[in-house]
Amino acid sequence: MPKRNRHRESTRALPAGAPAAQGTITAEVPVPVRPPSSVQRVRTPADAEQLATRLLCGAPWPIAVVSIPSGAQEPFIDADELKREVGDLGEVVLMPTDETSRAFSRAMPDMTQVYGGAGRVYRVDRTWMSDPYRSPLRFAYSRGDSTRVVDALARDLAAFALEAGLTNASSPVASQADASGTVKVTVAGSRAMLLMDDDSYATIWAELTVPDVPIEHVVTPGQRVQGVLDVETRRLDVRDLLRPAAQALAEYTPGMTVMARVEAVANNTATLAVYPGVTTVLEHRRITDNPLDDIRDLLSPGEVVIARIESLDLSRAPSCGLRLDTVDDDDEPAAAPALLAGGPPWLVLTMPEAEPEMASIPVVPRVLEPVAALEPATTTPVARATPLDAGRRTPAVANPAHVDEIRELQRTHQWLESENARLRRDRDNLRTRLRTSGSQRRKAERAARSPGDDLDLADLFSDPIEQFRFEVHLEWARRIPAGQKAELPLRDYDIGSSFLPSLEQVQGLERAKVVSVVVEVVTGLAAGLDSRELHPLRTDRSGGSPTVRRPGGATCMRVALQRNSPAARRMHFWQLGDHIELSRVTQHDDMTP
Repeated sequence: MPKRNRHRESTRALPAGAPAAQGTITAEVPVPVRPPSSVQRVRTPADAEQLATRLLCGAPWPIAVVSIPSGAQEPFIDADELKREVGDLGEVVLMPTDETSRAFSRAMPDMTQVYGGAGRVYRVDRTWMSDPYRSPLRFAYSRGDSTRVVDALARDLAAFALEAGLTNASSPVASQADASGTVKVTVAGSRAMLLMDDDSYATIWAELTVPDVPIEHVVTPGQRVQGVLDVETRRLDVRDLLRPAAQALAEYTPGMTVMARVEAVANNTATLAVYPGVTTVLEHRRITDNPLDDIRDLLSPGEVVIARIESLDLSRAPSCGLRLDTVDDDDEPAAAPALLAGGPPWLVLTMPEAEPEMASIPVVPRVLEPVAALEPATTTPVARATPLDAGRRTPAVANPAHVDEIRELQRTHQWLESENARLRRDRDNLRTRLRTSGSQRRKAERAARSPGDDLDLADLFSDPIEQFRFEVHLEWARRIPAGQKAELPLRDYDIGSSFLPSLEQVQGLERAKVVSVVVEVVTGLAAGLDSRELHPLRTDRSGGSPTVRRPGGATCMRVALQRNSPAARRMHFWQLGDHIELSRVTQHDDMTP
């Protein structure tokens, strides 16, 4: 049986603190209530085996293990600084790379060890035993890497502590106090610096607030916040003020296009979230209409996409049904809700970059200069050590050829990392284009289809008004889910004498788009869609001019059919209470009611 499987079998049913199965190493030590306040050192192979046993049986908090490079006395990663960063959120352990680390490696599953100057934070849930990437290894190649790696390990540990529900008890109640302040700046996607009302400073950690959401999507400079301040670590906990999903999604309605984050991707399904904790699993047919598409080629975890709401339930356990296959490439989503009152949207859509010309991508080969041959060492008699030599330490002098080679390797490594980042961006851009190609293909098919070929819609009635009403009713039946039809009925409406002629006269606009917007207007969906820009028509372009009304009190309303295009089309309709009369389809600059 593979080594990793042996560990999984031996600890499969072991909860934290439970006795180990026969044949496993146990540590008969009392479990402390809080993580140690200082960095712990693993000094012997027995210490290393005991640490491995704690990890395999389930530690009560995340444990960061920092290794010392072979032959060195101190680590590249500043373990003391890491401990100051994380405080009581977890434990920091320092281990040398020698027989001690080898004993640790023998006791741990494959690919879960740490040695040679690297560091790793082990999660409480032990999922890293079967998937080592759940507790990623962080590499340091010199002391110059310490700040970067300490920050990465601190983020890992904080996120794992939040995941395990340990952050509420990370500090004594006596060291906590209600406090408020103003966000001054956000730093590195992870921290927000605050000026508190008493002129002191504090921080908000993204990893301790909402999992996998950058700090700039949680708070914004100038925002007022309040929460529970840990006076020892100066961290402000704002989780109690996070908006409940039912409140945050209250403005969403079925039919809207919204932003969603891809949480997970499989061959035939994808899991999307419209708000933290509100996820839905989409089947293949709700993602693409091409049965040959592999969903893994279209979506990637962490990506933000545009989806259409199919159903919405904001009761005790909010849920939101979504689909991607009905989204057109010119659909603009509603703004994502904020996590905190007055905060920024929790999701921001990143548009694909223009595809670069191949010639503009420099491919610079990195060729290592040949290392000069080492001259044979001369044999020199070694003097016998004297008591005066005790404690003296002669610094090792690196071979200049080796130093140059190491520097060149470091430059090559940096270049490869930048190339890897560029390739990831290219991959994401291609995925976006591939996903939206279905929308473009459907539009092209509709444009190429002659009216006589569309048996569902065209020429089924001799009366143009009956034909248009049929198309509207069919669109409503298709678009509004069965469970939402009573909530979003197709109300009575009239078709003005100028409406259908204007629809025929305006070029560059699909009839199906007008039908879809009419459904949104008549059901009331348009009022909640930012992309429709619904507003009363005014008598002129000045902002303070009166709205256009006709005898009887009906107001002329204006709704967008297109956006971000020359002469974008608009639709005008008269509204009196719940009654709608469609008036005209026109261009942006035409203000005729």
